Amino acid sequence: FNGKIVVISSLQKRNESLVNYYVTTYDNSGTPTQNENPVTSFTAGKFDYEKSKVILSSGRNRIMIVTREYSGDDNQTVYAAVLDTAFNEVANKNVIVPFPVKSFDVTGYVVSDKNDILFLGVSSEKIKALSSKRRIDYYMYSTMTADTLFKEFKMSSDKNITGLGVAFDNINNMAVFAGF
Repeated sequence: FNGKIVVISSLQKRNESLVNYYVTTYDNSGTPTQNENPVTSFTAGKFDYEKSKVILSSGRNRIMIVTREYSGDDNQTVYAAVLDTAFNEVANKNVIVPFPVKSFDVTGYVVSDKNDILFLGVSSEKIKALSSKRRIDYYMYSTMTADTLFKEFKMSSDKNITGLGVAFDNINNMAVFAGF
């Protein structure tokens, strides 16, 4: 990123209820440059977290740091922060996904060059208690630059789709979905 190797690390501060993220860059000679201040923070709960993911925009103008907090049996929280090429925070948002971790999984995250955030997930529930048949629904959560909240869109499927993915078209400012 910007001709350098980027290492993003996190540190949970339980006494302050925060998870702080730090950036260290390495130039071609291996010399590190580290900012002592966190580039972004998420409010930490008292639950377990998924390992953070780092997503680059297709134009390589934005870096998004995403993590999920498993908040019990009823829901989970997704935290997303967007950084510009100078590692300044330009967006920090979260959404509570109303599905337990056992029945909902995120299949992809994307960020646009304009700080729009989108993630795609799949919900799988048994139709009957003793049946092996499952109902599969796909959900998209998105928030545009000016929005403060995520919007949820349900994409029901009569057919089981595997390999569903999402990407951003930065020219037309649209999300593109593909699946098999």
